[in-house]
Amino acid sequence: MVKNSISICIPTYKRANYLRQALSSIIEADLRPIEVVIGDNGGGDQDTAIIVAAYESRLPIKYIVHKPPLNYGGNLKAILSIAQGDWVSVIHDDDFYLSGCGNKLRCALQESDFDFFFSDHLICSNDGLLLSVESKENSKKYNRYLLKRGYVQDSLEAVLLSQVCMDGWFARRELVQSVRVDSRWPEYIDTQYLVQFALNSKRWFYENESTFSYRLTSANLTASGIKVQELFDYYSNLRLEKEKHIEIRDRTLTKYAPVAVTRWLQAGEKDKARECLQSKYYSAPKTIRGFIKYVIQMVWMYFSKTKKNN
Repeated sequence: MVKNSISICIPTYKRANYLRQALSSIIEADLRPIEVVIGDNGGGDQDTAIIVAAYESRLPIKYIVHKPPLNYGGNLKAILSIAQGDWVSVIHDDDFYLSGCGNKLRCALQESDFDFFFSDHLICSNDGLLLSVESKENSKKYNRYLLKRGYVQDSLEAVLLSQVCMDGWFARRELVQSVRVDSRWPEYIDTQYLVQFALNSKRWFYENESTFSYRLTSANLTASGIKVQELFDYYSNLRLEKEKHIEIRDRTLTKYAPVAVTRWLQAGEKDKARECLQSKYYSAPKTIRGFIKYVIQMVWMYFSKTKKNN
């Protein structure tokens, strides 16, 4: 096998048009993978099969159709588990690599010895138009603009501060295989992988030039806040040792506690809402608006019905 060979894993679900751009981008980015593992969670969507067939002469594709379909986490775990390259990368079907990505990875490998490579990224619209202003704002919002090219001093801090995206990264296969995700929080399987990568390896390399684009579709904009309570649960159960990491984690939990309570109340999870309200992460309201929200949630919890488990 070629040294520093690459496996690219793509979980997909009935988004053939986006998948076409993701596959084209692998070629345009000059990544030269030994395999492109596509996990089709649409149970054999005909449009997806047609797109895959059109690229089989240009890329070394392994096309896996899940029948019956798995959930997203199951699909991701399945394709990562069979990757054979020295390096494994994930790109979701609606995102794509940028030109020069392959060269940036190869340059980094010539310079340094690391287990995990990640970069800044651009934001694009639903139709694939790159958005420069939004990209700069996103980089600033998630603190990536603070990172310098080269070794990352604290990989777990980078994850906890949301500087890492679950797209476009490259990890040694051994590191990918060392991860054990918890099925209790399936909506945050991406976060689980990144946290485990950071806990299992301190040798991370950051490329400050963008190597991929993340698409702002209506679907992921809608989903971005749906499972805040799962993030709250996952971070609450995350065992950390360094005070700095605990402080960052607790700051995140404090930020999302009021949102998580609302989500649990909407879902009828009254006990979970109460537990969160009474936790140290739900700080005393400091504004009139915060106090009003707190009172509303208390009244809501008192009069709401508890969800029945069948």
